[in-house]
Amino acid sequence: MKAVHRVGTAAEDAIAALVEGRGLKFVRDAVVPGVVRKTRPDFSFPSARLAVFVDGCFWHSCPRHRTLPKRNRKWWEAKLASNVSRDQAANKALREAGWKVLRAWACERPELVVERIVKLVGSREETPTAGSGSGLGH
Repeated sequence: MKAVHRVGTAAEDAIAALVEGRGLKFVRDAVVPGVVRKTRPDFSFPSARLAVFVDGCFWHSCPRHRTLPKRNRKWWEAKLASNVSRDQAANKALREAGWKVLRAWACERPELVVERIVKLVGSREETPTAGSGSGLGH
């Protein structure tokens, strides 16, 4: 598991490049001030109070691509379920602090994720989240 990147995955880097190309200001991998739960969105847009997470399909149980290793299956089931539960708790904490939350899957086309970001940066409405099991983007 040492090879697993927490920051700077290929999906995140592709989204960051496109967001920068749109001229939007964001912060990567920073704790959101005022949120009790110490959560670190992949991208934060403080002026729009938008937190964006790019969830890996394996680690966050993408409905389209989720798999379970054959070895130590019970442990992996519990581990992945706890990841999803932690995601939901982070979403709740951010929303309670007045932030919008966008969860995208790493398998989504970066251009489509960026379009959702652009809409939310200029919007005050909430969006359903992919990490909550809604299957958005699939």
